[in-house]
Amino acid sequence: MRYLKHNSRMDIHNDHHATKPEPFPIMATISVGIAMFANNIAMSNLFSYVGFMVVHLKVVQTKEESGFYAGFLASSFMVGRTFSAYFWGLAADKYGRKPVLVIGCLSSSFFQIIFGFSNSFSMAILSRLFLGIFNAISGTAKTVASELVPSDQKVRQAKIMSYMSLGVSLANLIGPAFGGWLAEPNKQYPNSDFGNATIFKNFPYLAPNLMASFLALLSGLMIFCFLPETLKKKMSTSRQKHGSSYVEIELVVQVDDNNDEQVDVNNDKQVDVNNDLELIEEGEIKAMEGNSSSNNNNIEDDESDNSILLDNSNSRPGKKISICCASCNNFHSSVIIACFIYCFHSFNAIALQEIFPLWLLSSKAHGGLDLQASYIGTIISIVGLSLLIFQAFVYPWLAKKYSITQLMKYAMIFLVPSIILMPFVSAFEIEFAIFFCTFLRCLQMCLVMCMFTAIFLAINNASDDENRGAANGLAMLIGSTAKGLGPITASVIFAWSITGDNHSFPFAHHFTFFIIAFLTFILYLLLLFVPSAKLNGEEEE
Repeated sequence: MRYLKHNSRMDIHNDHHATKPEPFPIMATISVGIAMFANNIAMSNLFSYVGFMVVHLKVVQTKEESGFYAGFLASSFMVGRTFSAYFWGLAADKYGRKPVLVIGCLSSSFFQIIFGFSNSFSMAILSRLFLGIFNAISGTAKTVASELVPSDQKVRQAKIMSYMSLGVSLANLIGPAFGGWLAEPNKQYPNSDFGNATIFKNFPYLAPNLMASFLALLSGLMIFCFLPETLKKKMSTSRQKHGSSYVEIELVVQVDDNNDEQVDVNNDKQVDVNNDLELIEEGEIKAMEGNSSSNNNNIEDDESDNSILLDNSNSRPGKKISICCASCNNFHSSVIIACFIYCFHSFNAIALQEIFPLWLLSSKAHGGLDLQASYIGTIISIVGLSLLIFQAFVYPWLAKKYSITQLMKYAMIFLVPSIILMPFVSAFEIEFAIFFCTFLRCLQMCLVMCMFTAIFLAINNASDDENRGAANGLAMLIGSTAKGLGPITASVIFAWSITGDNHSFPFAHHFTFFIIAFLTFILYLLLLFVPSAKLNGEEEE
């Protein structure tokens, strides 16, 4: 019996037969973007009214005290997602991205209606908790974004991720605005049929959740109709890579007495073989032996795990081919690093997002701006508009000019001073204070979203094709843990700083902002020591 080890890495796509790039998957990208839009509407629409809702549910008496409980209401979604995010990622790797996204959209539609009908604090908490448990959208959508085009088309991947982030930006634009405008219609629009409707008098926060529920249902239909199953596409366009980068392949070719070559794929499928080797994943192989076939060569590969074994038995002429694909079950260390960065940044971002509306609704005597829900929703929507412009025009330009890790560092170092300045705005006249805090919040959100987009590109770069869904699920798990802790921690600290004894600087309303700025600076320092090659999609030396 003679064995031949082949040292070359087999490319599924032969460079000599390269085809034109596929058209840009516009409808699939729009579908995923709408799913992310609906998902973030579910997350963001309550921020403009959560403090007022806590008072309405009779948990506290004053809006200044609402921070003690508003954080729990906002965090329950993230706590639920913490329990399920990684398992949704595994399900996406096993059953496909499309069914997981559809389930996530339909579940989101259902539980938002339940939240709108909440007449007690416990019911509101449970509905948000289950909304998070069945939330399979965010991590899976970010996985799909990297698979709609081949992995070597980095510019297109960044473009799709940027367009998908537009959905997030639009949600940040529309969600809080509609949340503020549609909440408590009996108080805001007392002379209209909308405001006088009995159902909205009894459930004053139902209207914004009905809107969010409809959008989630629409996104599920869009996903079902227009999104291809990228798990299948990813497998058919992957390359055989070694270790964390290459799939291990073992081939054994058998030829019968009539010299008709057959291919045994996992012992259950056979096809004819002629001239050259062409591997098509999904269990189907066409093997062709070229004119320069290697029966008389014995080449040792430096990378012994990446080899082709040809069994040429003297007792039975011919060659037998069997396929063995070994996927890497362990994540590359760069995936863990990127997930840790995402966790750290998620805590800071959600903490800042939570205390901003609480600070806006607080009275001037307690360092706030004393604004109503509709004004708060309008400010957050202006911020969302700036974020929309940033994602559409600025981020793609930045992605071409700077590497992923450079974008992370620049975003963090500019974010720190913008957070420190925020609490001092309340010292100005109300008109200038509203203008300046809106400007600072626009800057903050653009930097925050720049960081998030770069992180998920880094996670996709660092992970293998076979476990990219699980990698994004892991990121969602630990990120959701941080996002669950962030609102609770920040809102309680903020509520403590503006109630009870009169706290002096820096423990007054400034205190929470200073803590977040300090943590953001710590993250910047950590980024200085992060290995960047794998995160930037470069080959490690």
